[in-house]
Amino acid sequence: PPLFVAVTTMSARVVALLLLLVTVAVVASAAVHRRVMLWACLERCGRDADVDQFIQHQSTLNAVSYEAFDLGKNATFVDNKFTRLQTVLRDAGYKGELYAMITTTSINYILELMKNPQGFIEAAVSRGVADKITGFNIDFEPCQNGEKGCDATAAREFADFLDQFAKALHSHNMRLSVDVATWSEFWDYEKISASAVDEVCVMDTYTSSVS
Repeated sequence: PPLFVAVTTMSARVVALLLLLVTVAVVASAAVHRRVMLWACLERCGRDADVDQFIQHQSTLNAVSYEAFDLGKNATFVDNKFTRLQTVLRDAGYKGELYAMITTTSINYILELMKNPQGFIEAAVSRGVADKITGFNIDFEPCQNGEKGCDATAAREFADFLDQFAKALHSHNMRLSVDVATWSEFWDYEKISASAVDEVCVMDTYTSSVS
């Protein structure tokens, strides 16, 4: 074949270099890790955990974000007492990443948190260490009905909070992901991307804010 003929006319040094480049390319390709994070909504959505499905498909569904905690009034870290999915899945043999969700739709609760985040962060970190999870997923979805407060100032303060929270988690070998969308100014993509947050999950792929 023409390729073989061309190679045989090259010097040994060039052939060796080509082989090295091909080897590097193959190794890099093999290192690509496809990652799919599943949103596991159980009690909040009126569903049971199908553990067998998690185990059977864990090579594809290799990360799980599960409903667990809320942001409460006065910047409190609230345990919803839901199924401890991290324990259920680990006991069943699940090897993927586990992210406990922290949720709220209240801009007032969020603004309270921005003023005094330290106690909330400390409580979350302590719980994450105890539960031996990969990290947390922040799912704050305020101003869905046009409430006031989701302005540029709130967006900046939220990004600062995420940065502080992520750094606290990193000191304990945990990670932080955050859910974002475009239905208000609350999510400043540029500021969030400049923070220490490990990953961003875009909700616009399935919400009505998609244009």
